[in-house]
Amino acid sequence: MNAYFKGDEEFYKNIAYLFYSVASIDSVVVEEEIAYFKSIVRKEWETNKVLERSHTDYIFKVFDNLIETKADANECFEKFRNYLMKTNGLFSPFIKNLIWKTADGIASSFADKNKSEVILLAKLKSLLLDTP
Repeated sequence: MNAYFKGDEEFYKNIAYLFYSVASIDSVVVEEEIAYFKSIVRKEWETNKVLERSHTDYIFKVFDNLIETKADANECFEKFRNYLMKTNGLFSPFIKNLIWKTADGIASSFADKNKSEVILLAKLKSLLLDTP
């Protein structure tokens, strides 16, 4: 990509909701999941100029706040799903691929994927494939 993604604050907040939901769907967010999430966002999202540093920092702030408040993973996923459906076509195949790669990596970063992570990832895959 040649230019930064033209998302908005809602996009960044909902990306944080999604990745938090993946990390917390099993009711525990471990350090390995947080480290992987922050690393891949810096490495893949910033390097490919999808996000600027200030966007990344905002996503991390929302993510950390969700951890602190012990937000419900299913509610966070639903917020992301509703946002994605409302934006209809905002997410390019490249962005969808980055979302999938990040979510799958978070789920795989600590031991094997458990049943709740597999179910959530299946919902995400279906959602990404079913939206324009």
